[in-house]
Amino acid sequence: MIIRKYETYQNDGVLELVKESEKRYEGTTNNPEEIKDMLNGAFRHGYRSEEIMHLVCFNTKMCCVGVFEIGHGTTTASLCNPKDIFKKALMVNAEAIVIVHNHPSGSTEPSKDDVKLTKKVKLAGEFIGIELLDHIIVANDDYFSFMQNDIL
Repeated sequence: MIIRKYETYQNDGVLELVKESEKRYEGTTNNPEEIKDMLNGAFRHGYRSEEIMHLVCFNTKMCCVGVFEIGHGTTTASLCNPKDIFKKALMVNAEAIVIVHNHPSGSTEPSKDDVKLTKKVKLAGEFIGIELLDHIIVANDDYFSFMQNDIL
Protein backbone atom coordinates (compact mmCIF):
# COMPACT_ATOMS: atom_id res chain seq x y z
CA MET A 1 0.00 0.00 0.00
CA ILE A 2 1.16 3.54 -0.71
CA ILE A 3 0.65 6.16 2.01
CA ARG A 4 0.08 9.57 0.49
CA LYS A 5 0.71 12.57 2.71
CA TYR A 6 -1.02 15.73 1.53
CA GLU A 7 -0.74 19.42 2.33
CA THR A 8 -3.23 22.15 1.52
CA TYR A 9 -2.32 25.62 0.33
CA GLN A 10 -4.32 28.73 -0.46
CA ASN A 11 -3.77 30.47 -3.76
CA ASP A 12 -5.78 33.69 -4.13
CA GLY A 13 -8.36 32.33 -1.70
CA VAL A 14 -8.67 28.95 -3.47
CA LEU A 15 -7.72 25.87 -1.49
CA GLU A 16 -5.31 23.55 -3.31
CA LEU A 17 -4.52 19.93 -2.46
CA VAL A 18 -0.84 19.09 -2.98
CA LYS A 19 0.69 15.64 -2.56
CA GLU A 20 3.70 16.13 -0.31
CA SER A 21 5.13 12.61 -0.23
CA GLU A 22 4.47 8.93 -0.74
CA LYS A 23 5.78 6.07 1.35
CA ARG A 24 5.33 2.35 0.84
CA TYR A 25 3.76 0.54 3.78
CA GLU A 26 3.52 -3.24 3.75
CA GLY A 27 0.90 -3.59 6.50
CA THR A 28 -2.81 -2.87 6.61
CA THR A 29 -4.79 -0.21 8.44
CA ASN A 30 -7.68 -2.26 9.78
CA ASN A 31 -7.22 -1.60 13.49
CA PRO A 32 -5.71 0.98 15.87
CA GLU A 33 -2.42 -0.87 16.36
CA GLU A 34 -1.86 -1.12 12.61
CA ILE A 35 -2.61 2.60 12.18
CA LYS A 36 -0.13 3.39 14.98
CA ASP A 37 2.47 1.17 13.29
CA MET A 38 1.83 2.84 9.92
CA LEU A 39 2.33 6.36 11.29
CA ASN A 40 5.34 5.35 13.36
CA GLY A 41 6.90 3.65 10.35
CA ALA A 42 6.22 6.49 7.94
CA PHE A 43 6.62 9.56 10.16
CA ARG A 44 8.02 8.36 13.54
CA HIS A 45 4.77 9.79 14.91
CA GLY A 46 4.95 8.38 18.45
CA TYR A 47 8.52 9.57 18.96
CA ARG A 48 8.11 13.27 18.19
CA SER A 49 9.15 15.81 20.84
CA GLU A 50 6.05 17.95 20.32
CA GLU A 51 2.42 17.02 19.78
CA ILE A 52 1.54 16.24 16.18
CA MET A 53 -1.98 15.40 15.04
CA HIS A 54 -2.59 13.40 11.86
CA LEU A 55 -5.77 12.69 9.95
CA VAL A 56 -6.04 9.31 8.21
CA CYS A 57 -8.75 9.21 5.52
CA PHE A 58 -10.47 6.11 4.14
CA ASN A 59 -12.67 5.43 1.12
CA THR A 60 -15.78 3.22 0.99
CA LYS A 61 -13.61 0.07 0.80
CA MET A 62 -11.69 1.16 3.92
CA CYS A 63 -8.51 1.78 1.96
CA CYS A 64 -6.35 4.65 3.14
CA VAL A 65 -6.68 7.47 0.59
CA GLY A 66 -4.61 10.10 2.34
CA VAL A 67 -2.84 11.29 5.46
CA PHE A 68 -2.71 14.91 6.60
CA GLU A 69 -0.82 16.61 9.40
CA ILE A 70 -3.65 18.66 10.91
CA GLY A 71 -2.00 20.01 14.05
CA HIS A 72 1.52 20.75 15.21
CA GLY A 73 1.90 22.01 18.75
CA THR A 74 4.09 22.15 21.79
CA THR A 75 5.21 19.45 24.21
CA THR A 76 1.79 19.55 25.88
CA ALA A 77 -0.79 20.62 23.30
CA SER A 78 -1.75 20.65 19.64
CA LEU A 79 -4.49 22.84 18.21
CA CYS A 80 -7.02 21.45 15.79
CA ASN A 81 -10.72 21.90 15.10
CA PRO A 82 -13.41 19.94 13.24
CA LYS A 83 -13.59 22.51 10.42
CA ASP A 84 -9.95 21.92 9.48
CA ILE A 85 -10.32 18.15 9.81
CA PHE A 86 -13.35 17.85 7.55
CA LYS A 87 -12.10 20.39 5.01
CA LYS A 88 -9.21 18.02 4.31
CA ALA A 89 -11.31 14.84 4.49
CA LEU A 90 -13.71 16.23 1.90
CA MET A 91 -10.84 17.06 -0.47
CA VAL A 92 -9.95 13.36 -0.79
CA ASN A 93 -13.60 12.24 -0.82
CA ALA A 94 -13.22 10.35 2.47
CA GLU A 95 -16.04 8.19 3.79
CA ALA A 96 -14.42 7.65 7.18
CA ILE A 97 -11.56 9.11 9.19
CA VAL A 98 -9.26 8.38 12.11
CA ILE A 99 -7.50 11.13 14.04
CA VAL A 100 -4.19 10.28 15.66
CA HIS A 101 -1.96 12.35 17.88
CA ASN A 102 1.03 11.70 20.07
CA HIS A 103 1.81 12.47 23.70
CA PRO A 104 5.51 13.30 24.09
CA SER A 105 5.14 12.69 27.84
CA GLY A 106 4.98 8.95 27.18
CA SER A 107 1.47 8.61 28.67
CA THR A 108 -1.37 7.54 26.37
CA GLU A 109 -4.06 8.64 28.85
CA PRO A 110 -6.49 11.02 27.07
CA SER A 111 -6.88 14.53 28.45
CA LYS A 112 -10.21 16.31 28.92
CA ASP A 113 -9.42 18.30 25.76
CA ASP A 114 -8.78 15.06 23.85
CA VAL A 115 -12.20 13.72 24.86
CA LYS A 116 -13.88 17.04 24.06
CA LEU A 117 -12.32 17.19 20.57
CA THR A 118 -13.31 13.58 19.87
CA LYS A 119 -16.95 14.25 20.73
CA LYS A 120 -17.02 17.40 18.57
CA VAL A 121 -15.48 15.61 15.58
CA LYS A 122 -17.85 12.64 15.93
CA LEU A 123 -20.89 14.95 16.00
CA ALA A 124 -19.68 17.04 13.06
CA GLY A 125 -18.99 13.89 11.07
CA GLU A 126 -22.51 12.61 11.70
CA PHE A 127 -23.92 15.82 10.21
CA ILE A 128 -21.86 15.69 7.02
CA GLY A 129 -21.71 11.93 6.52
CA ILE A 130 -18.08 11.13 7.33
CA GLU A 131 -17.70 8.62 10.13
CA LEU A 132 -15.09 9.08 12.84
CA LEU A 133 -13.84 5.52 13.29
CA ASP A 134 -11.35 6.23 16.07
CA HIS A 135 -9.13 8.72 17.85
CA ILE A 136 -5.79 7.17 18.72
CA ILE A 137 -3.21 8.56 21.13
CA VAL A 138 0.33 7.31 20.52
CA ALA A 139 3.34 7.43 22.85
CA ASN A 140 6.42 5.67 21.50
CA ASP A 141 5.12 2.17 20.61
CA ASP A 142 2.13 2.29 22.96
CA TYR A 143 -1.32 3.56 22.03
CA PHE A 144 -4.78 4.32 23.39
CA SER A 145 -7.84 3.80 21.19
CA PHE A 146 -11.05 5.70 21.99
CA MET A 147 -12.99 3.05 20.04
CA GLN A 148 -11.45 0.11 21.88
CA ASN A 149 -12.09 1.85 25.21
CA ASP A 150 -15.77 2.59 24.36
CA ILE A 151 -15.33 6.38 24.49
CA LEU A 152 -16.58 6.85 20.90
